[in-house]
Amino acid sequence: AATVLAALEPWFGVEDAPRLRRRTRRLLARVCPDLLRQRAVRARSESALRRWVDEPGVDTWLGTFPSEEACRAWAA
Repeated sequence: AATVLAALEPWFGVEDAPRLRRRTRRLLARVCPDLLRQRAVRARSESALRRWVDEPGVDTWLGTFPSEEACRAWAA
């Protein structure tokens, strides 16, 4: 954790959250690739589609999908 924080410190207050998140993932991939693999396995196992009845006649859907499935769904 200290290695990651030290490497990211120059970017705090300079980059917005999405850029800092991408930078963090790239850094973690170099420092501990097994951690990213474990997180990917966990995230894929927790993917789901949820539906709520919202206003009359309207439903709200929220889905998390593995990337390859999401790409095909978006294309459709």
